Amino acid sequence: MSTCTSVTASSISTSSGFTDFTLRQPRVAFARSRILTNAIETAGVSLRGGLTSPETAIADVIAAGGGGLLTWASSR
Repeated sequence: MSTCTSVTASSISTSSGFTDFTLRQPRVAFARSRILTNAIETAGVSLRGGLTSPETAIADVIAAGGGGLLTWASSR
């Protein structure tokens, strides 16, 4: 079995750190998407149950990071 001897210890640790960082990014994105999904579902349940106003529900979704997902319709 041959080993690669041209790789130094510092490049391995840097590469390993970058690999760890890269592998964590999808996990973080997944967690954030779950938080946003839960916030949207909670807002919907609260609205259907009459527990919150539409303005509060929108504010809660925006606070969870979903402001870019909302489209605004004006009745004015």
